Amino acid sequence: MVLKTWRQALEMMYSALAELEVVSGDANPAITPLEPLAGRQVGCQVLIESTFAWALLRQGDVTRPQGLPARAVERSRVQGEMLSLVDISCEGTALVLKDCAAPGR
Repeated sequence: MVLKTWRQALEMMYSALAELEVVSGDANPAITPLEPLAGRQVGCQVLIESTFAWALLRQGDVTRPQGLPARAVERSRVQGEMLSLVDISCEGTALVLKDCAAPGR
């Protein structure tokens, strides 16, 4: 029980620090600690995946985060979690970039 609590605290810390990196304008340091956690069953999965996708999108990578924002938002709705601005911003950015990358655009 204690180990799980520590793990979740570390996951939240990594997500918070990554969010600060993205907001400060440098997404690269945010990606490294979150990448191994994204896609795994972790306690703060919604926060981790949405922040990871946001960092990738801010870096200009529209391929790797495909599906992550939508999954994170859907998971948060299913789990009854409140959406944060990161979730909403990430989902909107992904939709805009997907639309801009569509053939004929």
